[in-house]
Amino acid sequence: MAFDLSPHLNPSEEIVFNQGCVYVTNEPAEHNGQEKTWIRVYYKPAVQIFPVAASKKIWLIREFRPVEGTERWMVPSGAVDDNEDIIDSAQRELREELGFSGKLELFATMPYEKKSYNNLRYFFIARNLVEDPLPNPDGDVILEKKEFELDELKRMVIEGQFDWSPLAFAILRLHRDVAAGRIVF
Repeated sequence: MAFDLSPHLNPSEEIVFNQGCVYVTNEPAEHNGQEKTWIRVYYKPAVQIFPVAASKKIWLIREFRPVEGTERWMVPSGAVDDNEDIIDSAQRELREELGFSGKLELFATMPYEKKSYNNLRYFFIARNLVEDPLPNPDGDVILEKKEFELDELKRMVIEGQFDWSPLAFAILRLHRDVAAGRIVF
């Protein structure tokens, strides 16, 4: 069964494009007495995993993004496959991109918000990591794996080194929750 976006849509919103992980919708709207069309982009639900090393640091991967022609530091992440539970998806991405499996704990979500650009993200912490690799279907895109202190990740967000807002949000949220004692590594 494929991902069903319809429960997240307004009654008058219509899907006009769907390819891979991207959906585009149109919705009639009125603005200043004129009929307009509100266009929204939705991405399939996705997971991002913050693997906690035995050193209490966070593992990141430096990944080559072929479509963008760039490299960037990321946590293991990816779209939830059709018919896949978010826990299974998080475990799969962790195994494919970092080569570990672990005990997963959901610590934050970023829901669809009916904006122009919509992400549904689930953010996990992975603990008790054990080596358990799966082949990465994206090919040889992982260039490096490295552990980072959480304070260093916060500094990198502030300096603009993470240009992808869901990841920046999750790093700042995790840093806040660890500092407040709500999450303990």
